[in-house]
Amino acid sequence: MSEMKELRLQSEIENRIGNLVEEAEKLITKLGENIANVEASQIRNVMAVANSAPHPAVVTNFIRYQMGRSGAPGKAWKDSGLGDKVINAIDRTVRELATSADKAANFGNVDDVQIRMTRLLLGFMNRRFVYQKEGSR
Repeated sequence: MSEMKELRLQSEIENRIGNLVEEAEKLITKLGENIANVEASQIRNVMAVANSAPHPAVVTNFIRYQMGRSGAPGKAWKDSGLGDKVINAIDRTVRELATSADKAANFGNVDDVQIRMTRLLLGFMNRRFVYQKEGSR
């Protein structure tokens, strides 16, 4: 891959960063009182998976796994609705933004762009989560 393609792609991702921040904040804000069921470590665990994942499907698979677990992780991701909402955001909103950025940059690898943008989304979610849960104490 050429440096120019990478620079164009980075610019196109940055042009869409506001959309990712808005989506992340919306996901956490909509938790409302259910935020009490979610621990910061659960979001950080998904971020860790995303940081090493070669494809966005690895991330959504991990979230589904968390939703299926009994106890706190399952309750946080499934009962709060956060799991389905994050999966939907990754599969729809982030995919649309990634497709647009990929096309504009003539990059040629939507999956790679999508996983990069998924990492950003999760990071912005984590920041909003800390603000909303920890900052309100």
